[in-house]
Amino acid sequence: MTSQKQVGRSQIPKKTAPKQSAKRWSLLNDAIDHLAWVPDGEHRVFMVLYRFANESREAWPGQTLIARRCRCSQGEVSRRLKWLLEHGLLELVRRGHMGSRTAGVYRIQQPHSWPSAPPDGPPD
Repeated sequence: MTSQKQVGRSQIPKKTAPKQSAKRWSLLNDAIDHLAWVPDGEHRVFMVLYRFANESREAWPGQTLIARRCRCSQGEVSRRLKWLLEHGLLELVRRGHMGSRTAGVYRIQQPHSWPSAPPDGPPD
């Protein structure tokens, strides 16, 4: 019979998360808590952009990639991005160029600047 050495939790080294992780969690929590009024499709596009955002809250996945992740058409992604821009959730940093394989760059606005309800009033 062979003996097996048990390893206690105290012997396993703890992994420390990067400092930016707290910022990302905070932004994610704000998106979940304060953007319940955003239509589902627009919220999915927003979350894909969030997923690709860097520390400066800038994201540049192409519309084709966003469409694949959201399981919708590229035209729908374009309309949803426009909606997010018009409602102040995103800022266009650099416009993409069709056919040049250069994606647009979007910046997720600071949560304190997000509207807490749609401009037209509460959702149906």
